[in-house]
Amino acid sequence: MFRFLILACVVGFAVGSQVEELRYLLRALEMTRNQALIPDSEKLREMYEDVRRGAKGWCTATYDGKIIVPGDCGMEYSDLLDLLGEDDRCYAYAKFEVDTRDKFAFITWIGPSVSPLKKAKVSTDKAFVKKIWTEFTKEILADEKSDLKEGKIIKMLEMASGAAYGTGQR
Repeated sequence: MFRFLILACVVGFAVGSQVEELRYLLRALEMTRNQALIPDSEKLREMYEDVRRGAKGWCTATYDGKIIVPGDCGMEYSDLLDLLGEDDRCYAYAKFEVDTRDKFAFITWIGPSVSPLKKAKVSTDKAFVKKIWTEFTKEILADEKSDLKEGKIIKMLEMASGAAYGTGQR
């Protein structure tokens, strides 16, 4: 399917086809890529909405081979940290209360034992997950659990949202 769409784009361009037709084919190619990479994007969106509404405290998306699939959801942040293994790749969306307001973090976890090739794939695939999980205060990339301590995340969210004004602290 991908090859056909790419070939159609190239042939259309080479023949001097209309620009709108070429744009249409490129959009179709991108949509096909999204569906191939994240076939259950609606479930990911539902999980995201549950966190936004407060029904859940966090949700994850993980890899099953080369595709991104919905992972777990929960209320306690410590449960999320327990899920992250040394050889796991995971995207997480988590809610934190900062000064009586809810702030959200988009976390990309790449365990220290993940191969360099898989690490590179996470970097490119993250853009597709961010099209679904769109609203967050801070994006965090971590490869050590110490980077994801709750207090550390809350400080990052405070600084990102401007909540630390006038305190004289950074």
